[in-house]
Amino acid sequence: MKLKHRLLILSVLISTAVSVGAAKRHSISSDILNGEWAIEKVNGKKLISVEDDMPYAIFNTRQNLLYASDGYNTINAFYTFNAGNSATAVKFSNVVASRRNSDVSSTKAIVNALNNANAYSYEEGDSPTLHFYKGENELLCLRKLGLSNLDGAWKVTALHDQTIKSDDDIKLVIDTTDGRVYGSTGFNIFRGTIWIDTNKPHAIQFQNINTSDNETDDLRKETRLIVALEEVESVKNIKGDRVTLLDASGKPVITLQRSSISR
Repeated sequence: MKLKHRLLILSVLISTAVSVGAAKRHSISSDILNGEWAIEKVNGKKLISVEDDMPYAIFNTRQNLLYASDGYNTINAFYTFNAGNSATAVKFSNVVASRRNSDVSSTKAIVNALNNANAYSYEEGDSPTLHFYKGENELLCLRKLGLSNLDGAWKVTALHDQTIKSDDDIKLVIDTTDGRVYGSTGFNIFRGTIWIDTNKPHAIQFQNINTSDNETDDLRKETRLIVALEEVESVKNIKGDRVTLLDASGKPVITLQRSSISR
């Protein structure tokens, strides 16, 4: 299931969910929970991706709802953090799975894990992880995909090892929600699509890049930008105002600086 389809499902979930009472104070912030999480392990065992797509979970922090999928069935539950005297307590309730493939073992394992989890831990880092336990036994391990930090406007400051002159007006806007990238090469407007591989941390690709047909005196520079965008495979340093886009071998191809330009 592509990222765009997941976010559409999430919007439907938010709009159709039943109303709940005032949320309790969480010991883990909504900012941390927001976004998409890959379900990496259940009961210590890695889940098998379905059609090259890793099982995932999305927290609806407005209504304390969890939406998850193992690729075969969807799973919904209410959640409450700090559910008791412990600061690391958690409780999932009303855990329900769809019945499209009712005999799938991964679905049953996720449902059982959610029903039995009573504690959690969160680990910050390059790929933040969220762990759910029953006592000392880990039941679920989630890894945050978190590329929403890329959303917004950026100025291109370097292509490969070459610094872009400050008067070269090369800008782009990234929208991971809609799966789109668009901007200006300095001469032409370009548009493209975004593909995020949920099996790999910080993996992203820019595809189907098309430019307008304005004439330019420096087609070589414009071509270098488009080729560089199509070489991108992953992102580094996505928390700050500068990010580096890497190729398949991990070499920097584009350096970006957060910009205030409008969409």
